[in-house]
Amino acid sequence: MAPKSIKKFNHPHSEYMATLVEQGVVGLFVLIFLLITPVLAMKSYINSGTSLNIASLISLLIVISFHYIFYAVGNGVFDHQSTTIFFAFFLATGMGILRAALRAEE
Repeated sequence: MAPKSIKKFNHPHSEYMATLVEQGVVGLFVLIFLLITPVLAMKSYINSGTSLNIASLISLLIVISFHYIFYAVGNGVFDHQSTTIFFAFFLATGMGILRAALRAEE
């Protein structure tokens, strides 16, 4: 039997583990897909011969995505409203600015 002191810990402090326990394997795959999708979307723009400004924006979006991928290992990233809003707002805004900049270059 586990010591009684362990009972005070009610969260695994890992987004991946919490999602696996709460939503199962399907939920874990959805979380991983959510975190990897921006990186995969930016990968298609990397070698498109874009300007320095657009390359910087692509790099920023990749860094934000990787930050959340690695931060989720030791913390419940989407358990807090502020981190969820930051992730959604900056990725959506960055992707919108990127698409507008790419259209302007054409």
